[in-house]
Order: sequence, then structure tokens, then C-alpha cells
Amino acid sequence: MAYGTQQQRIIAREVARAGGNLAAAVKRLRSEYESFGSIGVSTIRRYLEERDFKALVKEQGQILAKASNDAAVKVEQERAVREALPGLLGKLQREDQMLEDLRKEIETKLDAGDLDTKEVLRLFQQLTQISDRRQRDALPAIGSTADAEALVLAVAEVLGAELGAETTARLMNAIRERYHARRG
Repeated sequence: MAYGTQQQRIIAREVARAGGNLAAAVKRLRSEYESFGSIGVSTIRRYLEERDFKALVKEQGQILAKASNDAAVKVEQERAVREALPGLLGKLQREDQMLEDLRKEIETKLDAGDLDTKEVLRLFQQLTQISDRRQRDALPAIGSTADAEALVLAVAEVLGAELGAETTARLMNAIRERYHARRG
């Protein structure tokens, strides 16, 4: 049976998803798509002899790998934020408390008329140090996250193009596990 362009695209996607396992692709096509109820391994083999269909399988594999890698990156980013957030919020709360304590100290000294120039400079310097530390700590984290994301996406794209969706997904999982093991 001859299949149209859209149906060939679906077949190619299932072949790519199955990592080239034609029996698995046929099984999925038959179970998921009514129009492929009679498709067989020999039909897919015949299509694989065509250069255009091979290119279509490769293209679908790259699309699947990119989607898988994008999802993995998003999950990893969300996990990293969940892990970092409590520590960051605790630090911000401590710094907020320090700022509030300094404000109260300045207010008390102003009310008592007991504030000299050196004391004002010392308190101002403490406020500035807290503010500078917050800015310094926040900016590199944003930059390194963007850099890490760009690196992970580049690695995933190259692996997907070179090795295919299934191998790329397996390698990305192994890399993720190794990363978590090193972080402790």
C-alpha cells in the first residue's frame, strides 16, 4: 500500500522514536493509528531504501531529540531552582533582617540625638555592603545559568544530530546522573 507524504512523515517519526527498531515502529503504528492497521515491516524496509525517506527519518529523529533535550533541560532548570530557592530565600531573609536591624539602630540613634558622623558612615557602609553583596551574588547566578543552559542545549543538539534520539536520550540521562552524583 502506498502512503501519502503526511503518512510517511508519521511512519518516519515512529521509526525514529523506536530507534530504528522496525517491529516496534510497526507495533506502535498499528496500535496508535487506524490508517496503519495493515502496515508491515516490509513496507517500512521498502521506504527505507529511498533516500528521501531516510532523510525524513533523520529529520524526525532530530526533532524528537531536540524535544526530549528541551524537556530535560526544562526539568533540570526547575529542579535546580527548587533546590536553590530555599537557601536563597533564607539568605535574603537574613539580609532583610540585617537591613531592618540597621534601620532601627539608625532610627533609635536619631531619636536619641546620639548620632555622630563616623557612626553614620559606618552604618551607611554596612547598608552598602549588604546591597553590593546581594547584587554580586545574584548576577553571576543568572549568567552561569544561561551559560550552563546554552552548553547543555549545544551538547544535546550535537549528540542528537550525530547519534540519534534514542542514544542521545540515554547519554543525557547518564550525564545527568553523573552530574548529580558529583554534586553529592
